[in-house]
Amino acid sequence: MSDALLTIEGLTKRFGGVTAVNGVDMVVPQGTVMGLMGPNGAGKTSLVNLVTGFYTPDEGSVLFEGDEMAGLAPHQISRRGITRTYQNVRLLSGFSVLEQVVAGMYASRKASSLSSLVMWPGERRERHECLERADALLARVGVTERRELAETLPYGTQRRVEIARALATDPRLVLLDE
Repeated sequence: MSDALLTIEGLTKRFGGVTAVNGVDMVVPQGTVMGLMGPNGAGKTSLVNLVTGFYTPDEGSVLFEGDEMAGLAPHQISRRGITRTYQNVRLLSGFSVLEQVVAGMYASRKASSLSSLVMWPGERRERHECLERADALLARVGVTERRELAETLPYGTQRRVEIARALATDPRLVLLDE
């Protein structure tokens, strides 16, 4: 079995006459931290968008733990364990810092919509666990503001909130776009 977490082979994306990503090959081994550097316009964000399903490649493949991801929707890729942050911070308007991180856990919650409305014991327990986990993730990234509206915080703190929200999906691969 290969120790590759992510394998990109011949990945290409064109926008009209512009080739944004041209035949990229890359292997990201399990347990590594890697960086992708290049000048503005080099295609770094386009590559992240291809891996996370925001763009569909014109050619090539994206294998995550051996499974093809190219052509899947972003939510399907997220459920498989790949998450990302954005070049420009994207926070949910009107949400507190804590609510931002809890929102990242949405896809993995077990409670149904009905139990959320009725607040059955299982829903109360799961909600409490989500809040505790969100607090732990915020502490991990060094954010102490919990109740403030996230958009009112300084840019650097907003970035850390976004990273905590990405980690809330319990990913195996995190792509940080700038």
